[in-house]
Amino acid sequence: MLNFRFRGRVTFDDYLKMIRRLTNKRQFIFDALLIVIIIVIYAFLKTPVLQSVVFIGFALIIFILNYLIFAPKRYKRLYEQNAELQKEQAFDFYEGMSLAQPIFKVTYFDDAVYLYMSKNEAMILKKEWLDDQSHWSAFQGFLKVHIDPKTKK
Repeated sequence: MLNFRFRGRVTFDDYLKMIRRLTNKRQFIFDALLIVIIIVIYAFLKTPVLQSVVFIGFALIIFILNYLIFAPKRYKRLYEQNAELQKEQAFDFYEGMSLAQPIFKVTYFDDAVYLYMSKNEAMILKKEWLDDQSHWSAFQGFLKVHIDPKTKK
């Protein structure tokens, strides 16, 4: 019987990486739509081109500052307020196990897997936390068969 044991601590970088991986697409679409709406409004108002370019440049600067400075500071506060997240995590996965909460989504990456219990709550499982990292692909296969609601048999 396969047993996958994880032990590790979620760092702020892990937390920020998860948030960026899982919200970038949504945030990018929102920001792109916002810029398109602003361009359309300016086109209808017959605003001079230079003023439109300056405004779009300003919007891009705000977007970049938000991504690189403001959002990480906000997420750092959230991370620091969550004492449970900062403790060492230990998980065992094996055939026949039952989870305390149902998983509604699983997201796979080369270095981590995120198990979602709700839209705003996820469990981080990093490859480096696995006792035997050579079993990483076997663990991902295990999740697909036993845990992932999309592929679970």
